[in-house]
Amino acid sequence: MIQHLLWVIRARGVIDKTMTIDPDKVIDHTTCHLGKWIASSAADSYRNSPSFISMISDHEQMHKLVKDLITQSHTEKRQISEAKFDELLAYSSRIISTLAKMT
Repeated sequence: MIQHLLWVIRARGVIDKTMTIDPDKVIDHTTCHLGKWIASSAADSYRNSPSFISMISDHEQMHKLVKDLITQSHTEKRQISEAKFDELLAYSSRIISTLAKMT
């Protein structure tokens, strides 16, 4: 969870132009800690849960959105970046909420 929150903070920094990030540093949804857990047998007991299935989709979308924000923030209007950041916050919140309910 903490790694995803750090990416939210990093994306905010990119939008605010207080941080630059190499887009190649943004890994895909299958290679981060959560992605590896999702693919592992440790998550098997959750696979049929609608909230788990939704979380997988949110997780994939979050990764795509972070990469998009980082690669396009210098060419996009601030208003578009802010809208994408709001969407990123929503994905992050749903992921964290789903994970919290699983523990």
